[in-house]
Amino acid sequence: MSHTLEAELNGLLGTMDWIPTFCTEHPELQSEGASIRQFFLALRDDEPMMMELAAKLADQIIGYCLPRKRVARTVQRYAKNLVDLIAAIATLRRDARHAFQKYREEFPARSGEAGEILAYVFVEHFLRAPMAIAKMHTKTNTTMPVFGADGVHVKYRAALDQLEVIYLESKVHKTIDSAAKDASKSIDEFRSGKQRSVELRLALDLGNFDQLDDAAQQALEDFLDPYSGAQTAKRLDTHACLLAYNEPAFEDVSGENANDMLAEAFSEGCEDRRATVSNAYKKRDLPEDKIVTFVLGLPSVAEFRKEFERALSNG
Repeated sequence: MSHTLEAELNGLLGTMDWIPTFCTEHPELQSEGASIRQFFLALRDDEPMMMELAAKLADQIIGYCLPRKRVARTVQRYAKNLVDLIAAIATLRRDARHAFQKYREEFPARSGEAGEILAYVFVEHFLRAPMAIAKMHTKTNTTMPVFGADGVHVKYRAALDQLEVIYLESKVHKTIDSAAKDASKSIDEFRSGKQRSVELRLALDLGNFDQLDDAAQQALEDFLDPYSGAQTAKRLDTHACLLAYNEPAFEDVSGENANDMLAEAFSEGCEDRRATVSNAYKKRDLPEDKIVTFVLGLPSVAEFRKEFERALSNG
């Protein structure tokens, strides 16, 4: 059973192997405490690849927004006719696009979906945990965000016969301090409320598991059902957090040595950022060993939102 469930879940993953091209990870030894991985937007020559990153994120919206069974059904139905398949995929993209809120400069906090899809691709690529439910598909009002966790992913740990349920949180703020405090508040509220049970029920009832074989689906239900699941005691609930912020180091890099200058300047701030995030978690008494945090430095979070909106509109 363990090998079946592991293989079936891996089959739901995308590779997302383009992420390291656009987001450079700072190589640092993992210290004790919070698991924090730090990245900065990569440069081409001396230009930040903001537009390219936004375009790649916009390319993911079908898989991010729509249930896997709908996408699979479309591909199977039109697989023998390439022209019809292309048209059907265009329809899927249009439907996925309608789920996103319109970016409005006067209400930037309501335009966090660029950060949410960024968290989604980071978790799929680095944690190799497929999305359990397309929450964007459950929206009934496209002018409002989806409440609760920003996403739910699952990962089977075969060695422990344990299912890890990963609840996503993303914050895109001007400063890392503000992003970390806001994320800590959201995680704290999620852990102390009833939303966890709601998320598990959504995953059971509306999850992306229709493509799995019957044995794998039953195994997942045994883990996810908080009341009657035979394996619910072996479920591990964790969090993955994406914090994007304005990185000052971008302001002073230019010329042929821009990449080296940026890497050096970013490196100088790593310990302070790590302490900022860890302290925010400690103030809320959050279990740091159950949180994986991805920190991403951008030239401008406002421009990131605008570029993502532009990529959605032009695609």
